[in-house]
Amino acid sequence: MVRGRLGELHGHELKELLGQRVAVSAPTVRLAAAAWAGLRRPEPSGLIQFARTESAQLRFLGEAFGRLLREFPHLCDCLTLTRRRTLLAVSGGATTAAPAFREVSAREQRPFLGDLSFLRLVEGLGRGTWPPARPGPGRCR
Repeated sequence: MVRGRLGELHGHELKELLGQRVAVSAPTVRLAAAAWAGLRRPEPSGLIQFARTESAQLRFLGEAFGRLLREFPHLCDCLTLTRRRTLLAVSGGATTAAPAFREVSAREQRPFLGDLSFLRLVEGLGRGTWPPARPGPGRCR
């Protein structure tokens, strides 16, 4: 039985997965192309439709886009989900990036952020180089 994440598998484990392959249909290719085009747009308005997508062949598409949408700044505090979880980890006692990364990663359903990306995020939080909280009128209490 193959265990682990795809990028962590050895050659013989990848070979075992070969028997699970399926043909990709033309509608699936069109959906993937549309999702990629939506991801590349300069504004995120089209991403919500993909977050609601269910596809047997692209079974993680909706979940992945849903998680990505949570990385846009929240309207109330301008924090992304990862930044909010990082601040919670620090307030919970994480004193360096490594334990904070472990705690933030443990809250993810699937792998989302690498350690170097997380370190850049922590450095940005430390310097205050993210949009400061500017709630709009009537949006937050």
